[in-house]
Amino acid sequence: MGTGCSLSRCGHPFVGIDFEWNEGESNPPVSLVQIATTRLAVLFRIDTESPVLHPVAKSILLDEKVTKIGVGMGSSDFKKVRETFGFAIPQEQTIDMLKEAEERGLEKPGLQGMCESIGYNIDKPGYLPRFYHWTAPELTRDQKLYAAGDAWFPILVAAKWGVINLDQEELAHMTSLVIKIPPLEDLGKRPSFLARLFGCMKA
Repeated sequence: MGTGCSLSRCGHPFVGIDFEWNEGESNPPVSLVQIATTRLAVLFRIDTESPVLHPVAKSILLDEKVTKIGVGMGSSDFKKVRETFGFAIPQEQTIDMLKEAEERGLEKPGLQGMCESIGYNIDKPGYLPRFYHWTAPELTRDQKLYAAGDAWFPILVAAKWGVINLDQEELAHMTSLVIKIPPLEDLGKRPSFLARLFGCMKA
């Protein structure tokens, strides 16, 4: 799998991570794993009938030299990963941006509020059962972009807040991409923006 090889050679000391599962079901397993660097977002789809995680994704999640950055991981993500794949992510090597947001007294501590705090608007769809159906035979383009953003944006927020020390050139690169995001009232252009942002995204 070419995407896994690309990700394994990323050389980053940290990655953004997120996990998805079908909402509204009774104890559903993880059906999508997202891992991002500053320049790459990779989506790993999971066969929920026989859940096996790609070895590159597993090695990154277990690598104690790689810091994992996410939002709200402690509430359910770690438990879901353990129940689905049978291993535990070393929590000492994770940064939960939700805790950082709460400590800062952010009025909207979710990812959308975090992005707003650094001057960017990202649209988070409300509860749409079809949109959050991650075991569909094919994910829609918007689902892929949404999932990629959930792993990529926490890196940007962490860098802007000074939680991680990101090379200034790399931060400038990320900022140059996100600064082009359209306002919320012009959502029709958002997919094209995210498509450019995640032009190297694989699924």
